[in-house]
Amino acid sequence: MGRDGQAERRHDIDVIRVVLFALLMVYHTALIFGTRSWLLQASSPNRAFDLLLLALHPWRLGLLFLVSGISTAALAKRLAPADIRKKRSLQLIPPLLLGIFVLVPPQLYLALKAVSATDLPYLDFWEIYLRFGTITAQDGKAVSLVSLQHLWFIGYLWLYTVVLTLGLAFLRGWLSPFTAGLKHLLQGRGLLVWPILYLAVLRLVLFPIFGETMEVGSDWYAHILYFSLFTFGYVIAEDEKFWATAVGYRRHAALVAVVSLAILACLLVVYPPGARSLGVTVLHRVGRSMFQWSAMVAILGYGRALITGPHPVITYLNRSVLTCYVLHQTVLIAFAYWWMRNFGLDTGSFFLIVVATIACCLALYEVQRQLTRLLKARSTPVFPTQLPLA
Repeated sequence: MGRDGQAERRHDIDVIRVVLFALLMVYHTALIFGTRSWLLQASSPNRAFDLLLLALHPWRLGLLFLVSGISTAALAKRLAPADIRKKRSLQLIPPLLLGIFVLVPPQLYLALKAVSATDLPYLDFWEIYLRFGTITAQDGKAVSLVSLQHLWFIGYLWLYTVVLTLGLAFLRGWLSPFTAGLKHLLQGRGLLVWPILYLAVLRLVLFPIFGETMEVGSDWYAHILYFSLFTFGYVIAEDEKFWATAVGYRRHAALVAVVSLAILACLLVVYPPGARSLGVTVLHRVGRSMFQWSAMVAILGYGRALITGPHPVITYLNRSVLTCYVLHQTVLIAFAYWWMRNFGLDTGSFFLIVVATIACCLALYEVQRQLTRLLKARSTPVFPTQLPLA
């Protein structure tokens, strides 16, 4: 809902979405150079990249699910719940399947080749992958090839959309009192206090039990976290009081985010994971929850206050996000592997890999866009061009 009260596109959400997906490429590239284990690893990990990962990870995915909920609310104004499910399924399932069967296998293959864990030809590897099999690495260990990799987000988004729309269809009478009570709690300082407490409880109670598996059948901490943020985005999408409060408290939220990030950074440097007492662990999880939510509120508040109109570059990039999202990790791994084999992975190659990944994904999107234009007469596009967050 625009400030003039007429239905219009949320340009602030468009900008936030584009930035979030750009940061995703930065984040995944940083994983190569940090100390955390990932598909590819630089020969000399640098803990400075761990700080970059710390600054990006706690809030980025949560905010992405939240803005997805906002966009689902926009759809609900003109579509019935069943039609939303159909639309989302048509937009999400084809690229998900394409990614699982075509784009994920090269990532796993190059990751194994990078550590000399397999000498199989790629087509032989792919045939085993398509059977959801395992291979025996050269060190004798069995390696499972069942993996969604980055595509878990698309699968979870589809699942949450199905659950939410079923709830809208069958539980609408129960939802109104709940949403009214939630909006009341989030007035004034409650916008910062109550969500931080909620996230802290999840992190302190559920995370130690379930962790984050990125496997749909066992990822209960992540499901409760991300589905609640997705639902929250749906609830507050048209709530002008919420947005006014977010704008009014954006500076407070930014201050809390900076202070809590500083605390987390100090804890990371002084107490690396695996070397923390119970007290330090509790402090870290509470601080993480503070940073997670306050960063989201600050971004939403500043976005609402500062971004009031469209921009042609953002419009173009917003339409490219699904294509770029599905392609980016395969492109990133392929380019980084090639660069590693030919030049080595030093910290100076971080920016090169980020820029090359973004440029290649946008080039492939433009090819796909032009191909779709040529085949416009077909009833179904070759590839959905916009991630269904808007």
